Amino acid sequence: MFLFGTVAYGAVTGIAFKDYNADGIKQDGEPGVKGVTVTAYDINDIELTSVTTDEDGNYILNIEQPVRLEFKLPDSGCMAQNYVDYPSARADNYGSSIQFADGNNDVRNFAISYPMDFSTQEDPWVFLPIMINGDPLGGGTTSEEPALVKFRYKNEGEAINSGSDPDDGLEGPAWIELAKQNQIGPTYGVAYSREARRVFVASVLRRHAGYGPLGSGGIYMINPDINSSDIVQSDIEFIDLDDLGFATRGEGDYNGTVLNADDDNYTNDFIPFNPVVGDNADENERNLPKDLLESSNDPAAYGQVGKLGLGDIDIGEEGRYLYVVNLYDRKLYKIDLQNPISPIKPTSSEVSSIEIPDTCDYSDKAGEYRPFGLKIYRERAYIGIVCSGQDEKGYKVADSTADMKGFVYSFDLREFDNPTWQKETEWTFDYRDDDGSDRPWHIWNNSWIDGCEGHSECAEPIISDIEFDNRGNLLVGIMDLHAQKLGAPNYRLVGEQTEDPVEGETTADELEQTISAGDLIRIERDTSSDTCVYKEPNLAEEFYDDEYKHLESVVGALGGHHTSDSDTVLSTFMDPYRLRSSGVMLFNNVDGSQISKYEVIHNVRTHLRKTNSVGDLEVMEFVPPIEVGNRVWFDKDRDGIQDPNESGIADVRLYLKDGNDVIVGETVTDENGSYVFNYTNVDANSTQPGLKPNSKYTVYIDLSQFVEGIGVAGSILEGYILTQKDAESNSENSDRVDSDADKEDTTGIAYITFTTGEAGQNNHSYDIGLIDTYCIGDRVWLDENKNGIQDSNESNFNESVEIELLDESGNSVQDANGEDVEPITTTNGEYKFCVLSPDRYKIKVTLPDNYVVSLKDIGNDDTNDSDINPTTKESDIIDLQDNNYTIDIGVYEQQTYCLGDYIWYDNNKNGIQDSDESGVEGVSITLNETNATTTTDSSGKYEFCELENGNYSITVDKSTLPEGYELTSKNSGSDDSADSDINPDDGKSDSVTIADANNTTLDGGIYKPTYCLGDYIWYDNNKNGIQDSDESGVNG
Repeated sequence: MFLFGTVAYGAVTGIAFKDYNADGIKQDGEPGVKGVTVTAYDINDIELTSVTTDEDGNYILNIEQPVRLEFKLPDSGCMAQNYVDYPSARADNYGSSIQFADGNNDVRNFAISYPMDFSTQEDPWVFLPIMINGDPLGGGTTSEEPALVKFRYKNEGEAINSGSDPDDGLEGPAWIELAKQNQIGPTYGVAYSREARRVFVASVLRRHAGYGPLGSGGIYMINPDINSSDIVQSDIEFIDLDDLGFATRGEGDYNGTVLNADDDNYTNDFIPFNPVVGDNADENERNLPKDLLESSNDPAAYGQVGKLGLGDIDIGEEGRYLYVVNLYDRKLYKIDLQNPISPIKPTSSEVSSIEIPDTCDYSDKAGEYRPFGLKIYRERAYIGIVCSGQDEKGYKVADSTADMKGFVYSFDLREFDNPTWQKETEWTFDYRDDDGSDRPWHIWNNSWIDGCEGHSECAEPIISDIEFDNRGNLLVGIMDLHAQKLGAPNYRLVGEQTEDPVEGETTADELEQTISAGDLIRIERDTSSDTCVYKEPNLAEEFYDDEYKHLESVVGALGGHHTSDSDTVLSTFMDPYRLRSSGVMLFNNVDGSQISKYEVIHNVRTHLRKTNSVGDLEVMEFVPPIEVGNRVWFDKDRDGIQDPNESGIADVRLYLKDGNDVIVGETVTDENGSYVFNYTNVDANSTQPGLKPNSKYTVYIDLSQFVEGIGVAGSILEGYILTQKDAESNSENSDRVDSDADKEDTTGIAYITFTTGEAGQNNHSYDIGLIDTYCIGDRVWLDENKNGIQDSNESNFNESVEIELLDESGNSVQDANGEDVEPITTTNGEYKFCVLSPDRYKIKVTLPDNYVVSLKDIGNDDTNDSDINPTTKESDIIDLQDNNYTIDIGVYEQQTYCLGDYIWYDNNKNGIQDSDESGVEGVSITLNETNATTTTDSSGKYEFCELENGNYSITVDKSTLPEGYELTSKNSGSDDSADSDINPDDGKSDSVTIADANNTTLDGGIYKPTYCLGDYIWYDNNKNGIQDSDESGVNG
């Protein structure tokens, strides 16, 4: 349950959390993450508001509208950081870093994965080195004892092969031996390469235990899947730093001379530090026995432990680099494995190093700085350093442990060659002086006893390991270096006093007193800080309950294992069940309580009793899987950006091909249009399912749904094409909200090609945006009855018709892909223009000769008429907002006809063609509509032929009439075929109609006018030559 402050109606709430098992679902052991930015964008890609998650990972957005949510990891956060962490896998369960909400009390969580924390195992394997008394290379009983074992994280009881005799009911599972002493010798540092599935172990100097085959600078690589009996020695000997020129010890003569050895007071015996490591078996040097039950002095090692050889080791997060602390030159080494999956033995050119800072220059009494512990975590190297309180020869310079400090320093691994060191925490080692344990820390000491009578828990601190719990608290393992110098019942620095073993006691019942007294401390993270800041250590109150048979039982090695339902750490532990044994204790990181314990090895098999006989712990985790995704969506506004009002497209089938074009996975988008490829659907049936790191892949839409640049007809993607790629948005990271798909040139498939990152680097930014396109079409038919209606008996027109798509201004257009739309020439009567954006268009047609367009828009059914203007041969403007299959074109063959017919002599001037009247030859006549001209033949006939249906008129050229003739009167009588149709004044006829037949009704009659001469004969009675009114005419 998550409790919030004030939550308004319509709020969007959620939590950002660490997802250790990468299932996308928050569980009890997965803490919330502070500092994740949650930004809301509206449907116009405008940022509305932004908040950051609180200390518990919770956030609230008071929004009452659809929004796109973007989750952004902080640049410098502690529990999450943008170049270290990634959106978790199984985005299908939580939604990835891009999610959508309606503003209706939505809950949107964000799962975060740090790849190296990934674990789905409740009880993984654990690796643990074992140290045995004697010379591992001497061929005696020491050589056959275990040097590296594995067991389960939650094992309980006494291992049945520990060497003890378990009591009834306490039998624990046996461990498995991975290497023997003669194969690797004593080691401490352990690193596990998930990618290579190999264990690296580093040689360690331990008094009374001789080095393995590679000496003080040796690092071995072990296959955890085979037993020690199957080892090929040359395969496991990975690197000898000394052999490559990187010294882990001094050169010159071995000197094991003990000062004050002749004064009969062994408590004053002192061994000055000498950097030369002696030969295991040389009787003048280490002179170690070959059998584990034999004793030795090994004096020089007493002053060399913690100063020569190698300390802790770890693997970088990418699996390529192995990091090693060199105790001799106090440098951190970086070894390039060259191939994370199959490491290659390095040469000197693959090895580099940096100085570890001297943190002990704060006081002359601090002594030398001594690094040892190492942790690679979240792209930083963490190193534990103590101030020893002694000088370079081994003499004390500190007055008390208050002069000694412990430090954890770190630096960014990206700056390895020039690091900026950062102090994470520090404390003084007087914190156990008065804590009630009676087990105070001591100044490092090269004297045999010197204030530490009997060596009983005379602990000298060295930071041996570093881990982090689920909440980012710093866990520091402190090893008792003094217990690395001893090994009861061996000899003191000189002599062979077997009756007087190193404890300084003489009675057998007091031999138990040489015991390790390490520690496990927790440095609490300051959760109020956005970055990784640790509180002042409060060591007065012990957090972890490490008391069992002794008050301080922790040995100093830690094994971190992050799980989704618990927060625990495994620690090496003294006497977990039986006295004089070594094993592990599982602690609860929430309250510091003990959970379970497991005995690994007993003194019977080590001959080291209660001193240090085990090394570091390393948990065998799986390679974190890689997941890619994210969404196929309908880009409603066609801007290439995922807006909150744009829905995903479900049931889109996607395939994944590897770099060899082999299909390795398939999936279908869910109801939100989301998809993922991961170990569940990529090579799922192989021995190594899932995507491979640093590998090329291609995701593409199934060809049955999308091909040739468009969604396949009949599929859920019919008519869709890809939206614009790589559009810019107002988001801080446009690539998460844009479309990434390309169209393949040859096949037109929709695809995205990408290269994976390292293991666990999930990427949910591979989106495919689609826009809908439309078609205009449909049919050209032969309108046999010329009625402009698609009758049931009329078929498609099967001759060539060219159809053009134009914009509303008559210009050529481009389709939604930006391609020119070419004219279509159909010969089967079917046509359509597709892949069209919503816009205003029109259709223009060009018909074969002798064919014309039918009448337009006849009837009330737009799906059944003809839509082309017969005169312009164009359609009306088409406002395309969906497919339009109603733009039909009716055509029929144009019949041609003749117009005529006759010019005659209308002798009786009655305007009627009488039987005795003949035709006039040579009269010129013009067809007004075409300006064609013809002349009448000898019979007076004329005609204009090859005329289409229409209205026509003629003009008679009166100048070509026979001389003296004129046109007769027009439209006389009732028989239009026998009258004259020409206007006598201008020679023009009225229009006549040709309608599917010849018209022979345009005739013209002419006549020659006649006149009279005479007037009046009268009696001119008065002879004046004037017709007077009283003078009459002469009859007869």
